[in-house]
Amino acid sequence: MRKAVLFILVLLLSLTPVFSYAALPFELRGNIALLIENSTGNILYEENADKTVPIASITKVMTLLLTYEAIESGKISADDMITVSKNAADTSGSQAFLDEGSEYELSQLIKTVIIASANDSSVAIAEHIAGSESAFCELMNQRAQELSMENTVFKTCTGLPAQGQYSTAKDVSIMALELMKHEEYFTHSTTWMDELVHPGGRVTELVNTNRLVRFYEGADGLKTGYSSEAGCCLCATAQRGDERMTVVLLGYKDSQNRFADAQKLLSYGFDEYEIKTIAKSGDTYCTLPLMGAKEKEIDIISHSDITALVHRGSEPGCVIEITLPEILSAPLYSDIEVGYITVTYDNGNSLRYQLYPKNDIEKAGFMAALTKIITRWS
Repeated sequence: MRKAVLFILVLLLSLTPVFSYAALPFELRGNIALLIENSTGNILYEENADKTVPIASITKVMTLLLTYEAIESGKISADDMITVSKNAADTSGSQAFLDEGSEYELSQLIKTVIIASANDSSVAIAEHIAGSESAFCELMNQRAQELSMENTVFKTCTGLPAQGQYSTAKDVSIMALELMKHEEYFTHSTTWMDELVHPGGRVTELVNTNRLVRFYEGADGLKTGYSSEAGCCLCATAQRGDERMTVVLLGYKDSQNRFADAQKLLSYGFDEYEIKTIAKSGDTYCTLPLMGAKEKEIDIISHSDITALVHRGSEPGCVIEITLPEILSAPLYSDIEVGYITVTYDNGNSLRYQLYPKNDIEKAGFMAALTKIITRWS
C-alpha cells in the first residue's frame, strides 16, 4: 500500500490547529464538564472529564443501549410482553408505578425510561433481557469494556446508589454517542409529556426530566440524573442543521445551574464550530491503473461525505491522507474496500473513510487478454 496526501488539500498542513482548549467566554458553576462534536468525536471543551464519580440515572444510557442492541440482534422484540416482578415494582426512586404481576409491552416500558427515568421499568427490562438485574449489570460492564469505557463500573441498571459504582464525563459521552446511533431512541426523547396506561386502566403521567427538550433549540435528548451522592448530573444533546453537539455535566449542586451551563456550552459549540464538507459521496478521489481487465484504469470513490470540524469561518486544520495500492487487479466490486482516507486533527483524533471502486470490473477473458497482448506488441 502507498500513502499520499491528497494534492488538492496539501495546504491544510500549514494551517492553525483547530483545537487549543482556550478559556471559555463564560464561567461554569460546576467542575466536571465535557463538550463534544458528535460526527468527528472531537472534544471542544473538557474539565476533569476523566474524574471518576457517581452518575446517578445517567446510568440508564447504558441500560437503553443494551435494550436497543438486544432488539436489533433479535434476542428480544419491542412487542414483547413483560411481567413485572415484585423486585421491579418495589424499586425506589423515580417510577412509572408499575403493577406487580401485570404485563406491559416492552416498547411502553422503554418510553417510561426515556421520558420519566423510571427505575421500576429499567429493572423490569433488565430482568427480561438477562434474567436478573445483577446478570444485566454484567452485560453493562462487558459492553463498557468493549466501548473502551475504562473508568466505569456499573452495579445497578438504574443508577441508584451502590458502593463501587462510578463513571466519568468522557465515558458517559462514549455510551451516549453509541446510544444515538439507534434512531428509534429519538422517538420518545423529545416528548415533553405523555402517559402510561396500565393494564387495569390506571394512568401514570410522564413528564420529561430533561427540560432542555422544551426550552433549548435543537435539544432532543439524552439523560438527567440526581442522587445525594452524585449531585445533579446531565448528559444533553442538540442538533442544528448538520451539526450535533453533546455535553456532559456531573456533580452539580443544583438542577437549574446544570441546565443553564449545558445551554451555554451547547451554544458555544454551535457558535464557534462548523462542519465543512471536503468532498461529496461519489466524488472521484483518484484513478488507479488496472490489470487483468478490458479497462486500463478505475476511479476510486467514497460512499460517504468526507467532512472536517473547523472554527466557524475558517478552513479545516487537519491532515488528510489517502492510503491505496499502486495498482489494482480485476475482478473488483464496488462494495469491497480497496483503501481509505484518514482525516487527522492536531489533537490526535482521527477518522477513517473507506474507499471503493466506482463500479464493478470483471476479469478479462482469454481472448480479451490475448488481444491486449497483441495490441501492445504490434
